[in-house]
Amino acid sequence: LAASAGAGRGVAGRQAAAAIAGAAPIGTRLPGGADGSATAGALATFAARTPYRQRLTEAWINSPRTTLQSAGWSLLGSTLQLDPGLPEAQAQAWVARIERDIHGAGNWLRRTMMYALIGLGAHSEALRTEAEAAIGRIGPVAFDPGRTACEFPDPLPYLARMWARKKPKKN
Repeated sequence: LAASAGAGRGVAGRQAAAAIAGAAPIGTRLPGGADGSATAGALATFAARTPYRQRLTEAWINSPRTTLQSAGWSLLGSTLQLDPGLPEAQAQAWVARIERDIHGAGNWLRRTMMYALIGLGAHSEALRTEAEAAIGRIGPVAFDPGRTACEFPDPLPYLARMWARKKPKKN
């Protein structure tokens, strides 16, 4: 069913196929032709709402398939938004992992990893400090959006704007 949903139907078909393939059981398989950052994002959004999200984050980030790695980092970001209970030690390990691996990752995966790092930095004050330090050590991260409208923000000002929105406004 998943393979037929994605066959020749562009991004929307691949997103539907990823959701169908992920429904039972979610694992490390993607339907044939399901590839790319849009598919990874759709799969991550779906998986974040399942009880398997922590296990899948690990499995996907450690996958040899770039699409699943991207889905794993997107899943981490989605999980941070839905579940504020991520243990600080685990979050710190993700920050260190991104710092270590980001420059060796492919173009779109670098983008996804940086967004995950920004999400980690928005999680708590302590992680904000760690993420900002990691961003400084990482330095510039190259991203080529190709023929898309995708953007890649400067991560430090982006994180600062996120925190500014979190702070209660005084009347």
